[in-house]
Amino acid sequence: NTTSHTPINLHHYTHDYQGYSQEFLIALPNTTQPAPGIIILHPNHMNAYTSLREGFFLTQQGYTVCMPSLFGYANSQGTPDYGGPDTIQA
Repeated sequence: NTTSHTPINLHHYTHDYQGYSQEFLIALPNTTQPAPGIIILHPNHMNAYTSLREGFFLTQQGYTVCMPSLFGYANSQGTPDYGGPDTIQA
């Protein structure tokens, strides 16, 4: 029984918003064609890294996946607003 694994094309970015840095993980499918995008927002007290399993699965289905760490979680600065107005604006 042979198991094959397709490597994930994962990138780490930061974005500054009103003086605070927010981190994002972007997973890209292995294609040269445009791909539809999905944003995965993590649950409370988690971060972008906890979304990697779902992100990997969706990437394998042909989607580009953006996984931000919301403000106040992981390497994102600021006060948590739980997906509120600052997160949406950023």
